[in-house]
Amino acid sequence: MIPYFLCFTISLCFSFLSEQLLNKSRMFHHVFALCSVIIMAIFAGVRNLNIGGDMNTYVNSVFYSSSSSTSFHSALSVNPGIEFGYVGLNYAISKFTTNENVYLFILGLIVYGLTYIGFTQFRKFNQVTVSLFFYLMLLYCLTFTLVRQSISCTLVFLGIGLFINNKKKTAIVLVLSSGLFHSSGFVGISILFFLMILERIKQKAFKKIIILLIITSLMVYIFGDLILSFLVSHNLISLKFSSYLNEGNASMFNVTEGVSIGNLYRLFFIFLFFCIIRELKKNKIALFIFSIVVFDFIFTILAKGAMGLVVSRVSYYFTWLLPVAYGFPIRQAFNKQSKVIVYFVAGVIVIFVFIHVLLKSPVGVTGQQLYPYNSSIFDINN
Repeated sequence: MIPYFLCFTISLCFSFLSEQLLNKSRMFHHVFALCSVIIMAIFAGVRNLNIGGDMNTYVNSVFYSSSSSTSFHSALSVNPGIEFGYVGLNYAISKFTTNENVYLFILGLIVYGLTYIGFTQFRKFNQVTVSLFFYLMLLYCLTFTLVRQSISCTLVFLGIGLFINNKKKTAIVLVLSSGLFHSSGFVGISILFFLMILERIKQKAFKKIIILLIITSLMVYIFGDLILSFLVSHNLISLKFSSYLNEGNASMFNVTEGVSIGNLYRLFFIFLFFCIIRELKKNKIALFIFSIVVFDFIFTILAKGAMGLVVSRVSYYFTWLLPVAYGFPIRQAFNKQSKVIVYFVAGVIVIFVFIHVLLKSPVGVTGQQLYPYNSSIFDINN
């Protein structure tokens, strides 16, 4: 467990230094931010190749077949059912290296770099270093085991941040491209569409929309099998996505249990949003962030039974926004002295989740573990 916390501490320190220099030295601000990203990428890159649930299926096999392919078309043909963008990324990287650890490092630079840029887009809602802390505790290890979807979720996350900052064309391109890396990318498009609608409606109508979306979520859960069969039969989503129905209850967060430690902690942060109810009434973006937190909780609770893994795949797109969402009510609602206490409580909660849910639970359908962390390159063997 020590390697994880050592990596997190160093990365957070670089991020903190970067933010302190934001208005003093732009060069060192960017250098320290880059160092924060590099630390995360190195840690992900030097891990042993049995750490992470997607390693055998979507890293070892796809990267190996791509590196041995003579053309991109050939790489696609030997990886049927794998998304176009993910195969393309593997093929491009394989032209520079055939070392899987280097591949994981480059992949880490892309994912964590785009994520960090996303944090800066939400800076007025949450401090970058605080967002990074929540990300490291709740999502960082997910990138070890959800390799394709973590890329897709990251593109959606960054796209939403850019859209909020009126960089709408780039945002739309990023969100649309998420489907090139995982077939569940349509969820991100739905979130962006929801944000677009929210920008155009009157504040008073928002409650009705929330109720409508909750009812829609329940209907999707109840009739999920029929909906999924329809989407697959009409080639609207890949057959691979439907196969999650048959993968049992394997889930990193144990979300397929419905009510568990892995999702009940969310109630604490939902409660914090009620402390800024006035802000929610007058700020549509704040209202959007709150709705993401609520829908993440709803989908996580619904993720059980036969549809559990499918619903959990949907919920990840909401979960990916939690790092910037969780710190928002703390920043808005409390004075300086109270903030320290609330931040401390929130920190203890997510550290507890990290230790007892992420590291102690089986990961993916292969049963591969994230704990203990091992790296033959750094001679870390636990």
